[in-house]
Amino acid sequence: MRLRLMRYLACPIDHGPLELVSWEAKEIVLTVAQRDQAGALGIETDDLARDVTTGLVNNPRLRLSYPIYRSVPRMLTFRSGVHTEFERAHGDRMARECPGYAFPSEPPTPGEEDMLRSFSTEWTNYQ
Repeated sequence: MRLRLMRYLACPIDHGPLELVSWEAKEIVLTVAQRDQAGALGIETDDLARDVTTGLVNNPRLRLSYPIYRSVPRMLTFRSGVHTEFERAHGDRMARECPGYAFPSEPPTPGEEDMLRSFSTEWTNYQ
């Protein structure tokens, strides 16, 4: 997740601001043209040159966490396989560094689980 995205993310439950917890990140080498274009658009190049691959996006008001898994913030309000996988790999660290935080466990809206399952199948099979 590029750092620039944090400006646009809000909690899908209370619509409030979120905080980033970055555990793993990689530096992105921007070309001169990319830097120039970012400057022309008023975008800080540091916000584009760092990609958070693993971490959390936290809502301190509700004590909720959304996992950043493989560079994608998973802003779901219900549990999914990504949550299970993330907990398996990082549950101890999450408990240690963000005590009292949990993943959202709202019921999915009608059709949301089916859409997630369909999209996940397509993405997994994408070559």
